[in-house]
Amino acid sequence: MSFINPLILGALAFLAVPIILQFFVNRKKIVLYWAAYEWMKNAHVVKRKNVKINEILKLIAKLLLILFLVIFLARCAVSTGSKGTRLIIVDTTFSMSATMDEKTRLEVAKDIVQKIMSTPDSATVICSFNGVINTVAKVGAGQGLSPDALRGLEISPNSAGMGDFITAIASFPEAKNIQNIYFISDFQKCFFADAKATKEAMDRIGKGRNLVFVPVDTRTGLLNAGIVSFSSEPEGFFPGCENEIQVKVKNYSAEPMEAIPLTLTIDGKKQDRSIVSLKPKEEKTLQLSITALEPKDCKGSLTLPPDNFAPDNVLNFVISPGKDLSVLAVVKDKGEELFDFDIFMAGALKSFCPPEFLRYKRTYVTQLSEENLENYDIVIFFGIPIPDNSIIATSVKNFLAKRKSLICFSDCSETYTLKGIGVETNEVKKEIVKLDVKMLKGTYLAFLGEGDLDPLSVSFFKYCTIKNPTGANGRLFIQGSTDPLMAYREINGGKVLLAGFMPYPGFTDVFYNPNYVQFNMRMIWDIYPKRVFNAYLGREVESISLDNTDSDLKYSITGDTGSTTKLEMKGTGPTAKLSTSPMTVNDFFTVYAGGDPVSTFGYTVSREDSEIEPAHRNDYGEAIKEGLYFDEKHDFSSMKSRKEYMALGLVLLLLALAFENYAHFWRKKG
Repeated sequence: MSFINPLILGALAFLAVPIILQFFVNRKKIVLYWAAYEWMKNAHVVKRKNVKINEILKLIAKLLLILFLVIFLARCAVSTGSKGTRLIIVDTTFSMSATMDEKTRLEVAKDIVQKIMSTPDSATVICSFNGVINTVAKVGAGQGLSPDALRGLEISPNSAGMGDFITAIASFPEAKNIQNIYFISDFQKCFFADAKATKEAMDRIGKGRNLVFVPVDTRTGLLNAGIVSFSSEPEGFFPGCENEIQVKVKNYSAEPMEAIPLTLTIDGKKQDRSIVSLKPKEEKTLQLSITALEPKDCKGSLTLPPDNFAPDNVLNFVISPGKDLSVLAVVKDKGEELFDFDIFMAGALKSFCPPEFLRYKRTYVTQLSEENLENYDIVIFFGIPIPDNSIIATSVKNFLAKRKSLICFSDCSETYTLKGIGVETNEVKKEIVKLDVKMLKGTYLAFLGEGDLDPLSVSFFKYCTIKNPTGANGRLFIQGSTDPLMAYREINGGKVLLAGFMPYPGFTDVFYNPNYVQFNMRMIWDIYPKRVFNAYLGREVESISLDNTDSDLKYSITGDTGSTTKLEMKGTGPTAKLSTSPMTVNDFFTVYAGGDPVSTFGYTVSREDSEIEPAHRNDYGEAIKEGLYFDEKHDFSSMKSRKEYMALGLVLLLLALAFENYAHFWRKKG
C-alpha cells in the first residue's frame, strides 16, 4: 500500500497527538471537595466505569475521523502486478537523430524496446510516432522479437509535441484495449514539458491503464547552435560586385555559447568566416562576403563546428548567377527633351552590372512590334501605356507567363493606363512631396533612414500613386497617401513593378542622390526573374520552382549521395510546382526533366526540432501524482498497476459517526 500524497499523510498523523494526550490527562482528575459534595454525590451517582467507556468510544470516533482524512487527502493506493497487453510507442521525430555516446537517440530507443521485450509474458504492439502513430510490429504473448521487427523504426523529418501525441493516442484504435503504454522518446523540453497536457493524455487513455514515459536521454545543459536561414542583402547578388549574404544563427540551448566560427565555402573552397557569441536562445544575423564566381552553378555551404545536434550545423545552397542579364528598355519619343527617358536608369544599371553580364537594349514604342519580348529577362516601360484588350497587353501577358519581369514607369499623362494588366492608378498630382519617413522600413529607399542620410532629401514633383486595395507589397510611400508610389505585383506568373513617376527631371530628383545606384540595385533584385540562390529548407522542398515546366515530362531529383526520388507536379501553367517529401539528410540535388538535368539546388533539413534539451522528472510532478510512470532507470520489472481505495475512507467515516452517536446518545439513555 502506498500514498499518492505522503506529506499530507504525515501532517494529519500529528493531529492525533493532542487528542491522545487529552485522553490520558483526563484519566486522573483533580477533585476539590466542598461542603455540598456529599449531598450532590448521593443525588447523582455516575459510575466511573461508564465515564471511562464513553471517553474511549469518543477517542475511537476521533481517531477514525482522522484516518478518514488521511485516506481522503493522502489518497491511499494499492499496487498490483500488471500483465495486460503492452503498447510500445517509439518517438521517431527528427530530434531522435541527436547523438549520445556514439549512438543516435533512436538507436538507444531500439535497445530499450529490446529490454522491454526480454520479458515476453504479454502480447505487444510496437508503433512509431512522428505526429501520428503507425504500427510497426505485433508480437504475441510468449514470443520473442524477430531481428527484422524494428526495421520500420526510422528517423522521420517531422516534428511533434505533446498535443500531437494526445491526438494520436486518442485516435489509435488499439489503444483502447491496452493495459500498459510505454512511450519511448527524448521528450524535448520545448514540446513535452507540460504536466497538464500529460494528465490530459492519461485521461484520454482512461483509468486502470498505465502510461509509462521512458526517456532515452536524461542529460542536462546540451549545447546546440544552428544555422537558421540565409538570404542575400537587399541590394541582391550581381556578378562583378562585392556581394554579401545575411546568415541567421541561433543558440537553441539554455546555456551561453562563446566564439562560434561560421564558415562559408563555395565549391569546397573557403570564402569567408565570422565569429559569433550567443546568449541562451539568442539569434543573430551575420554578414559574409562572396567573391567573384564563374557563370555556372556553384555549390555553397555554411557550416558551424560539431555540437550535440549535427544536422543544423550545415546549410546548403547553390548560386546560379547566370551568363548574362537581358534588359529591354521601351521608351516613348523624347520630343523636345534633351535625353531619352531611360538615360539615368541605364547608367545606374551599367554601374553595377559589368558589360560581359548586362545585355541592355533601348527601343522606341513605335519599334516594339519588331521585338520578341521572350528574348529578354526584364522589360522596362518608360511611360508606355497598356490599354485593356490591346495588342501590347496580350504581348505583355504572354511575356509574363514565361516567368519574366516587367517594370512600368508612369509618365502621368492623361492617356496613361495599365488596365490591360489589371492595375489602376490614382489622380495625377503636380506638387512637391517627400517620402513618408514612418513607412520607410522595407522600401527601396530604407537605407536613407540609416546613419547620417536624410530621407527628406528626395522629392517628387509629378506623380500618381498605385491603387492598392490589399495594402500589401508597397515598395515606396510618400506623405499624405496610404497607397504606395511604387508597388510589387505578381501577374500571370511573372513579376511586375509599378512606379507612379518617371526617373527623369520634372518628375523627381532621386537620380541626383548619391545612393541612386543602391536604389536601382534593390529595385532590380526585387523583380529579378532568375533564381540565383537555389536552396530549400525542410518542407520548402514540397514546392520546387523551375523557370519552365512541361506536364508531358517526368521529373526526378538525384542527390550527390546517389539517392533518386521522383517529383510530383502540382498545378499547371506558369504557377506549376514540383513536390517531394522532406528528407532527413543535408545534400545537393540535381533536377532532371525527362532524363536531362535542368536545375541544381541545396537541401537542408528542417530546424523545427533543433531544441534538443530533454524534459526531466520534475517537469511532470502533477502528472506523476496522478499515476504517470517516469522511468529513467528503465526498470520495467517493477511495473505495477495502482488502484486507489477511496471506499475505505468512506467506511471509516461511517464508523466514526457511529461510535460518536453511540457514546453521546445511546449510552446516556442507558
